Amino acid sequence: MSIAKEVLSLCEYFMDKEGRSVVHGDYKFKLPYGNKHDVLFLADTKKLDKSWKRGDPMLHIGSGGEGQLHNRYNDFQDWLKTNKDIEVAQVSHTPQDMISKNHPGHIGFVNGRHRFAVLRDMGLKKIPVAVPKGQQGLFKQRFG
Repeated sequence: MSIAKEVLSLCEYFMDKEGRSVVHGDYKFKLPYGNKHDVLFLADTKKLDKSWKRGDPMLHIGSGGEGQLHNRYNDFQDWLKTNKDIEVAQVSHTPQDMISKNHPGHIGFVNGRHRFAVLRDMGLKKIPVAVPKGQQGLFKQRFG
């Protein structure tokens, strides 16, 4: 086994020093090109998915691609067979001032919900996503 693979088996994720990409296994997750408003965040997959389900049910992609738009879930699965660089999904949360005990808020995808669903169904326990800089603390509290 190579040293790189031994290190990967000890640590799940490696973030570059600029904070613009994360390596997990064979995949390199990166912020969208030119995106200066978001930061990378390693989200707990189950917690993020649960919050996503609380949002608009018509936008949630279920297990196996249920509810996908124009075969995008299946297309991303096919794309992953030959590509290892993945642009992370962009996610935002209900604004803090709208959250209460009775309304816990939810996340929504700006871009990348099909990518998230495929990675979730592949069994990743944490998935790197792009979150607004101003919501980084909220994401850490709820989905870290």
